[in-house]
Amino acid sequence: MTHVGLEPDSSGTQPVLMMIYSAVAIDRRIPLRVIIYSAVASLAGSVAAAQIATVGEVTSSVLVGSLAGLFAGTLMAMLIMVYDMNPQPPDELPPNP
Repeated sequence: MTHVGLEPDSSGTQPVLMMIYSAVAIDRRIPLRVIIYSAVASLAGSVAAAQIATVGEVTSSVLVGSLAGLFAGTLMAMLIMVYDMNPQPPDELPPNP
């Protein structure tokens, strides 16, 4: 049996994020950069929702959680669109007027 990924550390366990990455990314070839960006998008959405809730004096945890999910989902959608874009080669770009 071959093992792909990081070897366990001295305590005998792998970091949780690396276990998730090795379980998901090996079969689907998801780059580590995309996984890191998705975690950043999730954290940024949560921070943005917390800031808006603080400024708007919102105390409902349901509303704050909904805002966090909305912002994180929007950031993830932008990440997916940018990641899947195929840039045009420089010789195919339209000329500047």
